Amino acid sequence: MNPQNGCGWTRQQALHAIQSYKTFLFVSYLYPQIVLVPTQEIDRVWHAHILHTRQYRQDCEMLFGYFIDHEPDCKLGDRASVINIEAAFAQTQALLALFEGYFQAKFLAKAPSLPHPTYAGNLHLYPSACGRPNNLTG
Repeated sequence: MNPQNGCGWTRQQALHAIQSYKTFLFVSYLYPQIVLVPTQEIDRVWHAHILHTRQYRQDCEMLFGYFIDHEPDCKLGDRASVINIEAAFAQTQALLALFEGYFQAKFLAKAPSLPHPTYAGNLHLYPSACGRPNNLTG
């Protein structure tokens, strides 16, 4: 990976993060009514995808038929109050676990997460401050 834009990840770590992001998108599609909170690992990939705005918009339209919003803080969408990020993260993790490996090719092995001084290499265990609001109104 290019050290300038690869988050310091090895190729294997980047592939694992991308697979996790794909699973997160799939869960987002299956459960549009649920507020999902990605891991920091997934959120980094999501941010990289969003930076390519046209491609992100096209991918959302092609895959889901609508744009998947990304909220950079815990106030998700038009909700008046801050969600319980821990509960939403736990629910997200449970849903991701149901579909873990669904898109994973046989040759991709799980890689350890990027070492982080705060989280001791466990980015996949901690919530991001970002999230995806539910797509239902009301």
